[in-house]
This record gives sequence, C-alpha cells and structure tokens, in this order.
Amino acid sequence: MKIQNLFFSFILLLAVALSAANVTITATPQSSDVQTFMLSDFNFAGRGTSATVLFRLDIQNTTTEPRECELEIQIVAANQGLIASGRTKSFIVEEMGKPQITITNQNLFGEAHRFRLQNYQIEAAGNELSSFLLSTGRLPADSYIFRFFLYEMDGAMSPATAEIRFVLTNPNTLDLISPGVVANAAQEGLIYTPYPLFRWESDISVFKLIVSERLPDAQDDLSPEEIMQQHVVFEHTLMVEQNESLADVPQGERIPSTLYQYPVAGARLLEEGKTYYWQLIGLVKSSGEPLEIPSEIWKFRIVGSDPTQRLTPLQQQILNLVRELDSSLLTPGGDLNGFIPTETVTKNGVVLGDEDIINLLSKIVNGDIELLDKTVE
Repeated sequence: MKIQNLFFSFILLLAVALSAANVTITATPQSSDVQTFMLSDFNFAGRGTSATVLFRLDIQNTTTEPRECELEIQIVAANQGLIASGRTKSFIVEEMGKPQITITNQNLFGEAHRFRLQNYQIEAAGNELSSFLLSTGRLPADSYIFRFFLYEMDGAMSPATAEIRFVLTNPNTLDLISPGVVANAAQEGLIYTPYPLFRWESDISVFKLIVSERLPDAQDDLSPEEIMQQHVVFEHTLMVEQNESLADVPQGERIPSTLYQYPVAGARLLEEGKTYYWQLIGLVKSSGEPLEIPSEIWKFRIVGSDPTQRLTPLQQQILNLVRELDSSLLTPGGDLNGFIPTETVTKNGVVLGDEDIINLLSKIVNGDIELLDKTVE
C-alpha cells in the first residue's frame, strides 16, 4: 500500500492486455503523464466528441476465419465504483493476415462512427461526477479505469480483455512567498539585490516565470495584468525535478525545489531604483493542451548599492533568506547592515554544502524548524 501511495502522488498509466484464443485486444494510452481531464477533451457522459485521443484499441484475429465480435467498455472510478458502461453493435474482425482494427475513444463516443457505443449507460455515481465535470470543467481527482471486453458472438471463448488506468491529481495550488508584495499593496516591496530569490508553494511541477518592468512613464491606472504585458524582461520555464520528467518541457530548467534565483548571467540585469512585477504560470498536463494556472501578480523595487551586486549567488540567497527571517537586521542601523556572508555554515560540527545551507535557512523561514534564539557577534 505504501508503494501504491507513492506512485499515486503523480500520474500513473497502466496498459494491460490479455488474450483470448481467437481474437486479441490491446489497449494503449495516447496521453502520457496526464494530471487532469478537461470537459472539452473527454466527456464520459457520452455527449459530443472528444477533442483528444486518450486511448487506442488494437483488435487482431489470430485465426483463418472472420470473427463476429462486440466490444464493451466499463469506466470505473476507484473511489466511486462503476460510473458508466456501453457496448457496440457487432462487427466483423477479418481473418489473420488482414489489417487489424484500430478504435479510439473518439470512435466509441462519436455519433456517426461504426464502432460507436449503442447502449451507453451512466450509473448513479456517474451522474454525480457528470455534475462536477459540468460545473468545474474537469473530472475530480481519482483513479479512472477503462476496462474493455471483446466478445466473440459464437460464445465459444471467454472475452478478451484489456485495461487502462489514469490517475488524476488535479494540482491547482500556487502561492507566491517572495520577493516583494502583492501588486495592489501600498508598500513597494523593497529588496536589496538585483538577483532576487523567487520562492513559492505549489503542488504543480512545471512553471513559467515572468518578470516585467514597470516603465517610468506608465500610467498610474494601469492594472497589474497590463503591466505584466507592457515590458517583459525575463521569461523562463522551470520544473521541480523530483516530481516528473522534463522531456515535454521546452527549454526548461530543472530546479530541486520551489526556489529560484534570478540568473547572474545570461539574463537582462535588473536595475536599482526600478520596480518589477512578476508572476508564475503553473503548467498542468491535461488530456488536451496544457492547463495554465496563474498565480497572483507581485511586485518589488530594487534598492541598494554596488557592493550588493558583487555578492556571489550563495551570499545573495543567504541575505535574502535572513531578510525574510528578520528584515530589521539588514536595514541601516541593523546588526547585520553591510554584512557579507562568509558562505561557511556548520551544523553540529559539520560544514554544510551550498544547497544544505539554503535548505536549512528555508526551513527556518517556513517555520519547519523553530528558531529559539539568535545572536550577532
């Protein structure tokens, strides 16, 4: 059960095919790593045509005689039970050596196709899910199982069976933490480095980070959304690498956690005295086009001096996290004003690596580790 729970934290796709003696059926998922099913891509209620091919069925006759068959589908939700089922009219599977029959979900749910489902029925649990689907535009998180039964009409053999499973997680949480403040706040969200450390919390894995400059001549009544479109200075795709593959993320960068520092090289330098707006777009893999989940829009203004720009990336990250912990330490008159970290941190006598330093400070800032006292020597 623990292993199942581990796998169920992300999308799991299984394709299983079992053979009867005369006719075989193989089910293959066509959308890998799907995290959500949208109404426009698959409507299990049986109305309309799916825009996306979710699965493909291949039917092959292993004998030298044509076989008359019928195909049955059962759709099961792990937490709800059977939600819908249906059966096609009989059709002929030509003898071995002739082209095999290929059927997709679009064929089964299409109104004019020869393999359309004739007596499709929605169970009570399916009606509840259908209401949820219509109101939200997506199926609720669950494990959805498509079971296929291929019957030979002479009744001589047990039905050939196949099964596909989609585990939907519907990630949708995306909360910004730093730098700066929410765009409509009265505060300016001051930071003291041109290399801000972006931090957020989310159950999504892939993100698009967008940073836009508020131009000096921008009208006062511009909305945050308009400012984000006005002058984009940085746009980058990020993926939290422990969650899923980066294969489908174009020009993406792997990151170990929801923590990303503005690049020291290879990106436009953010300038002191200017205000920048930023936003994350969560990219959720759905049965069709990726679903975009936008965060709030935040802003920050860069203040500081040239020495700040000479800090190493690790020193900047340390100061950013210390500032989140207690900003008064770094303000004029503060105990750490002008302090430059040595980059040497020990824990129980052990010198920590760069990533361990950031993880430790992040846990203190997030409250995962309680800070009992602090001193400045």
